[in-house]
Amino acid sequence: MKTLATVSWLVISLSALPSLVRADMPKKGGDALPFKALTMSGKPVNFPADYKGKLVMLDFWATWCGPCMDEVPGMVRAYQRFHPQGLEVLSVSLDNPDATEGIKKVTAEKHMPWEQIYSGKGFNGHIAQLYGINTIPSAFLVNGDTGKIIAGPLGALRGDNLPRTLEAAFKLRTAAVPGGLSPDEQAFLEKHGSDVVQLKPMKLADPALSKVFSTPFYSVLVVIKQSDGDETIDTIVARVGDKLVAISRPGSDADLPDFPKMLNPAFTLKTDDDARTLQQAMDVVYPISGDDNKKAEAFRHTGNQWLLTRGLFFDKKLGYIFDVDPGGAVKSVKFVLKLPE
Repeated sequence: MKTLATVSWLVISLSALPSLVRADMPKKGGDALPFKALTMSGKPVNFPADYKGKLVMLDFWATWCGPCMDEVPGMVRAYQRFHPQGLEVLSVSLDNPDATEGIKKVTAEKHMPWEQIYSGKGFNGHIAQLYGINTIPSAFLVNGDTGKIIAGPLGALRGDNLPRTLEAAFKLRTAAVPGGLSPDEQAFLEKHGSDVVQLKPMKLADPALSKVFSTPFYSVLVVIKQSDGDETIDTIVARVGDKLVAISRPGSDADLPDFPKMLNPAFTLKTDDDARTLQQAMDVVYPISGDDNKKAEAFRHTGNQWLLTRGLFFDKKLGYIFDVDPGGAVKSVKFVLKLPE
């Protein structure tokens, strides 16, 4: 087998109840747990099967939950921005009995147009127990085509992280072309699979990628076979010679000898426009989101080096240093947790 090269939040918590049998909370990369329910508007829902071609956010909340209500304005803005691209929201209210009119009043006042499920059983409701919910707000972002959990249940879908997570998810979804593999590519990827690790690839297609890189990139669902159940991980890989390289940010300062090999020979890093194109290409294969906090896509040129900022690390700019020759050809690349000022 070939091996791939590679915030604290305020929540309302449910006290431990000895009589309550609750499932473990699903994790990113796992399967969304299916259920059927009737929404407050009378619409039957079969989750996640009804959301083919969509990204759907399964949101657990309650009108009495202060942190939940704090999240509503951001959720409404995210829905207005991403709904035209294919975002749906399905909320599960954990309100207490006899709260129907209160929920309708709040959702109308707060301009929450998406469907609501309400049983009046709070944390003891079937869906809450199915998903192991013991804190709210909690949410899961699910790919309606695959049924896989893309993000959740806490930080990545809260506050300022929510639009960044959605932006990254839709960018990857737009760039991923189902299939699109030549027989050679299919054979190459199958060669790197095994009974332990199985790759289910989609080729990435983006104009900036083809300008900057000559190596092909694939959005890959890595299925790790285990005796107690499969584990799945979403990642992006690149074919570099006879190697399959995972595109992930290093955890410490590191030289990246494979990076120049991946570049299009025609690409040169000489102008600000070249640097912007490089940032756009890197957005596709390594979007800035989550704990990187701000989308800091700054760049600057000093001598024979270009410095590209790709995020923050304890309020310091982290990113990549590109050494170029006088013609702009990239000679070496290094990742650093603290770019020179």
